[in-house]
Amino acid sequence: MIRSGNHLLYLGATILLCFNLPDSASAENISVLSPQKAEQWVITIGNSAIIGPSYEGARSANVYDRPYHLNLIPSLNWRHESEKSDFSAPDDSMDFTVFNQNQFRTGLVVNIRSGRYHGSDVQLKGLNNVKWTLEGGGFAEYWPVEDHLRVRAELRHGLLRSNTGFIADISGDWVEKISQFTLSAGPRLSLANTTFMTRNFGVSEIEAVKNGRINAFTPLGGLKSTGLSTAVSYEWNKSVTTSIFQRYDRLTNDAAKSPITSVLGQRNQYSIGASLNYSFRL
Repeated sequence: MIRSGNHLLYLGATILLCFNLPDSASAENISVLSPQKAEQWVITIGNSAIIGPSYEGARSANVYDRPYHLNLIPSLNWRHESEKSDFSAPDDSMDFTVFNQNQFRTGLVVNIRSGRYHGSDVQLKGLNNVKWTLEGGGFAEYWPVEDHLRVRAELRHGLLRSNTGFIADISGDWVEKISQFTLSAGPRLSLANTTFMTRNFGVSEIEAVKNGRINAFTPLGGLKSTGLSTAVSYEWNKSVTTSIFQRYDRLTNDAAKSPITSVLGQRNQYSIGASLNYSFRL
């Protein structure tokens, strides 16, 4: 309820304003006086279910134990309602954009890297477990052909373990939007330093003796794998999007020479998955 004194004050201010407005004043000028509606955020949460090798270098058809395992990987993204929704490949790390101009953007990334455990393969007897870790780092991506060709690079390091080392992923994707479908495909390169390679593909003398099937091996850093990723997404409405995707990687150099790969596992690594994303305004 408005008190009468305030009511008269508002009326007087309105009359004074009307007398002082120039003749050319328009509704557009007057609208500046009213508060503007705050821009909404679009929040996207999702989850991906990925079936792939139980560890990097694992055999795809392992008669001893489980050759594949299921990973559930959550995702989170947010943007202003006025901003265009950015393309994201299924194997991109979760990112936060710091700088975005024209066809280039860069920022921070977070990724979950699964480990290697005895329970996934009896052939790993005697080898040390490689515990899962959370990786953090940065990314940069550029669109040489706007809305069609994207090149992206990520550099990450483990956040939970001190001996995880650095890994760099480089990808290229050709993107086509057809009605509510989005199709993408492109090559993948993965490089790692010696610390990362030793943790994931190295075998100490003690481990070799305990296992009995493999020899000691000390890998060096460099190109770890090359591959290809493809994906198909369908936008059911403004809120719900589903995707199916696959990725193939071929381990190279010391990642392929390691007895963990060459004796216990194999170079060719396949994975397939599906994801569900839900968007809402806040």
